[in-house]
Amino acid sequence: MANHVSSAVIAGGIADVVTNPLWIVRTRMQTEAIHLDYEVGRLRGEAEARGAVYKEGSRKLSSIKQTVGSIYKEGGVVAFYRGLSASMLGLSHVAIQFPVYEGMKKEVSM
Repeated sequence: MANHVSSAVIAGGIADVVTNPLWIVRTRMQTEAIHLDYEVGRLRGEAEARGAVYKEGSRKLSSIKQTVGSIYKEGGVVAFYRGLSASMLGLSHVAIQFPVYEGMKKEVSM
């Protein structure tokens, strides 16, 4: 049982360390899109209030390369691991679920 718990926690920890930079980039790009939509809506509303027409295309979303560069400029390599400690705390459920699953699997296969 301890073997399953430690294996699950170690595997989850490795997965978190490897994928955390991907989550950081993904989240940054998603929030950029939300902020851009909000900004465009606000500018369009202001233009309509003045009786003007809002001209589209003044700002475009960043590419993955631009986003990675931006994050790196803000905080270096460490910036890609923000929130990793919270992810590691989430491994506690893995330490419970995998042993329970293995126990239930043994019961059913008997």
